[in-house]
This record gives sequence, C-alpha cells and structure tokens, in this order.
Amino acid sequence: MSVHSLNIAPHSQHELPSEKKSKRRSMAKMSSFVNMLSPATTKRTFSFKAPSTPAAGGHTPQRQITPYKKPKPASIDRRTSKLWSDTVDQAALSFSSNEIKRQEAIHELVQGEVDLIEDLRSVHKHYYYPMKKLKLMTEKELDSIFGIVERLVPFHEDLLSNLKALRKADGTIDGIGETLSKWVPNLRHYETYCANQVFAKGLLDTKKTDKKVDDFLTRCLESPFSRKLDLWNFLDLPRSRLVKYPILLKQIYKYVSFY
Repeated sequence: MSVHSLNIAPHSQHELPSEKKSKRRSMAKMSSFVNMLSPATTKRTFSFKAPSTPAAGGHTPQRQITPYKKPKPASIDRRTSKLWSDTVDQAALSFSSNEIKRQEAIHELVQGEVDLIEDLRSVHKHYYYPMKKLKLMTEKELDSIFGIVERLVPFHEDLLSNLKALRKADGTIDGIGETLSKWVPNLRHYETYCANQVFAKGLLDTKKTDKKVDDFLTRCLESPFSRKLDLWNFLDLPRSRLVKYPILLKQIYKYVSFY
C-alpha cells in the first residue's frame, strides 16, 4: 500500500506549524497501519528438549550395559553305581567270599542291561525323533545312521525281565545259564547293526558339517541327559555291550562253586 493511494499530498513550504505537526501524526498512524497489513517475515522456531537430571557432582549418568555371560553349565545326570552288597540286607553278606563275588558279577550283568535299555530309549527320544521333526536330515539318512537301534530294546528288556525273575527273596540270583543260552540267539540281530556302523559313522561325520545339525548336537551334548556323551557314543553302546558279554560271563563262571 502506497502513501499516494491514501491521498496524502506532500506539505508546502507555507504550511503552519500546527498543520505540520498534525500531518506528521497522521503519517505515523498510516505507517503503522501499513506495517500491520504487510506479511510477516519473521518465523518462529520451537525446540523441545527433555530436561536431564544431573548426577551428583554435576555429571550426567551414563547407561550401564551388562556384558553377555555364558550361562552356567547344566547339571549332569550321573548314574550312581551300586554294588550288589549295597542292595541287600547285611544278613546276605554271610555268604562265602566266592559267592559274594559271583553275585556282584551277576548284578553287574543285570545293571548293565538296565543302563543299556535306558540309553537306547534316550537315543530315539532325544536325537532321532527331534531331528526328524526338525527335518535336519531326511528319513533315509536318519535310518542309515541310527540303524535298527530301536529294535534292539525289546531283546534286552526280555533278558532283563528273565534275570529279575530268577532273583530270590535274599537278593541272590541263580541258574542264569539256561536263561542266557535261550537268549543268546537274539544276538544275531547285532550282525545287521554292527555291519552298518562304519557307514553310519561316516554319514554322521558328513552331516555334522551342516551348521544346523552341528548346533543341535552341541545343544544335546550340553544337556543333562547326555552325561557329556555325544550321539556316536550312544550309537556305539550296543556294540561295546556285545563285546562285554564274554568278559562278564567269564567273571561269573570264575566264582561258580561246584558241589
């Protein structure tokens, strides 16, 4: 907006002082009015800052980051090894030294069957079925590695049941010869299992190069049920048990008394 548009003419030299003062007041008002109509050129900026609470001494506290710590190792399910003499009344210890040693050897045979059955069941519960469900391997690969290990369980359950049936009230076991001679033919199933061991071990070692498989097996190894034994230790238990039978039987026979 201009001064000319408001029809304000410049003053002449012959204007009276009172007229000049009046016109100056009028010009000041018009100038103020023009400034009000002009667009604003100043922009305001706002900033929001959260107040910080200084710590003692005027220093702002820093956030403490706790470094990662590996969790404590899980407890291991250790097996308690008991002698036959620890499982019977003290009165039974009145037997001869040879008889006590014979019963100890028979007890080792029986307890070994208990442990083997538990381990073979653990193999399928903690390894075979989870790996199959997670699809870490094909079913064919799993069958090649685990073989007929699950089918061995009933044979050992049968032997264990027959041996326990021979136990007398005083805790002794006699007449195992006939029970074992009837059971021995079941060992033919080990031919298939042991013949597959070399191939199974090679395939397992190859599959361990898969990070997912290796991670799964590592987690199992760190679990309590493993007793710090890896998968192959479990799969090799039937073979090592087979080798131990002659040793146990010789030990039992060594302390047999012939009347």
